[in-house]
Amino acid sequence: MPCKGCDATQVVNMLKELSGAATSQYSDVQMICNGYVYIYGSGSGSGRQDNQKLGVSIRQDVINISGNDWVNAENVQACKIGTIASAKIDEAYFDSDGCTMHKSGNARHYGTFNFITNELNATFTNSKGGLYDGKFTCSNTLH
Repeated sequence: MPCKGCDATQVVNMLKELSGAATSQYSDVQMICNGYVYIYGSGSGSGRQDNQKLGVSIRQDVINISGNDWVNAENVQACKIGTIASAKIDEAYFDSDGCTMHKSGNARHYGTFNFITNELNATFTNSKGGLYDGKFTCSNTLH
């Protein structure tokens, strides 16, 4: 596979791909996040739930969110967003429907995590029409 005009990072990533080694777009992180969830159209009514806590991990470009009844995700692929290099590094988009940002209409988990501000914005829908929208500030627990 030719790599005419590639920079050093592109060459290293290409060599990793050719050797079968896993390449990650994002650094692995493990965080505790605090924030709120706003509930829309749920059977239990609507409203803001403050002081919500989450555990978030990103490993090998896969996001897992746990510790909350309204906002959770398991093995959701992190996707590059934006067209400039810094946007692709600074912020990860995730969507249970995949990286094409296609809305399937089914239960869905999607949002963004910003690696600079450590902010998680997440939206979750369920098959019963409930929508849960959360905003969290996170602290890295990996040292």
